[in-house]
Parts: sequence; C-alpha cells; structure tokens
Amino acid sequence: SSIQSADGRSVPETWLNSFGLDTAMSVLDEDADGDGMTNYEEYIAGTDPLDQESNFRISIEMTSDGRPIIEAIPDLGDSAMRTYIFEGKEKLTDKEWSEANESLHRFFRVRIEVK
Repeated sequence: SSIQSADGRSVPETWLNSFGLDTAMSVLDEDADGDGMTNYEEYIAGTDPLDQESNFRISIEMTSDGRPIIEAIPDLGDSAMRTYIFEGKEKLTDKEWSEANESLHRFFRVRIEVK
C-alpha cells in the first residue's frame, strides 16, 4: 500500500518504512535530512532521504559536433519504476521544450516519471 497526499502524490509505505520514516501523509512534505528536498522529492529522484550527501544530479557533456550526452546520477532509469525524460530549449523564453538531442539546446531539464 502507499501513502497518498490530497493532491495525488503517493509513496509506497515500504519505501518510507525502509528509512524508518513515519507513514503519515504529512511526511511527504518534510525534509528528513535538511538538504532542501522533501521526502516525496527524494522518493521520485531515488535518493536517500536521510543522507544530505545523497543528491540527484544531471551531467551534460557536449560532443565535438554539439550534441549533448546527458547522464542522471544516480541512474535509476533502467529500473521498471522510473523513466527520465531529458528536454532542452535554445532560449529560456521559448515556450516549448523538446527532446534534448540537438546542438541548438542551451538549457536543459529532466522530468522523472515514476510508474
């Protein structure tokens, strides 16, 4: 079973229990390790909610032909639970994000979908 907030966010009770966190709905908005990420955000990112040094990072390296090589750390995208979607745009004022595979992208973001 899972803990679900009023706005539809949910975290499996087993995940909360594995870190010794309370299974009350309010725990999703708490920041157990004081690193600026809520317990819910730690679950989505796949980081340890009790370790300030456990952070989700993105590494972007541009190839000689200007294409981005993007890596998520920790890389949990191979798991059946998470899909990383890397998107980019040329200017922050552009309205649309597109798949981050073009040299014209100067700004990037990642969305994480948890299944």
